[in-house]
Amino acid sequence: MKKIFTLTALMGIMFLAKAQTEEVTTTTTVTTTTTTVQNNGERRNDVMVNPIALVLGLVNVSYEHHLNKDSGIGLTTFFILDDYVVGEEASYFHILPHYRYYFGKKWARGFFLEGFTGITSRKYDDIIGWYTSPDGWGVYPRTEKKRETNFTMGVGFGGKWDLKGNVLLEASVGIGRAFGSDYEPTIAKGMLGIGYRF
Repeated sequence: MKKIFTLTALMGIMFLAKAQTEEVTTTTTVTTTTTTVQNNGERRNDVMVNPIALVLGLVNVSYEHHLNKDSGIGLTTFFILDDYVVGEEASYFHILPHYRYYFGKKWARGFFLEGFTGITSRKYDDIIGWYTSPDGWGVYPRTEKKRETNFTMGVGFGGKWDLKGNVLLEASVGIGRAFGSDYEPTIAKGMLGIGYRF
């Protein structure tokens, strides 16, 4: 547990140091050329929603703030909206802050890599034993409801493109580890979304 905490603290310090370095560079650039707008007139915030997930009874929404042309920080949320569509008494959500680095030539567009961390929570049926039916013809699992909340870290990649005006399209995937999970230690995240830049 100490190793996980130390690794998390170290990653946070590295992200903050990089943000401070970029902020100083941006400030220097702005003061030397007063005709240049700080972000070249680009809008700095994106909101995305996954319409396919909504059809399936899920909510997958993300927000991102661009620090500069090549990087941004944001938050992705995912939760089950309709148990009937997904499965009986299903419960799952994640809240994942992320840092992205863009490789495109345009402002915060093109291919990107990301690192994310956050919280996942799920409710599931834990098998605690087996029982035989009274007639002796079947063996069935004996279960109890269990809920767990875990700290998560992972990596992902994807792309973001202009459609028209300030409308964007994003396709991304990621995989991570839920530390301390008794149910499933691996988590996956994805976005096939449409959004708006403001």
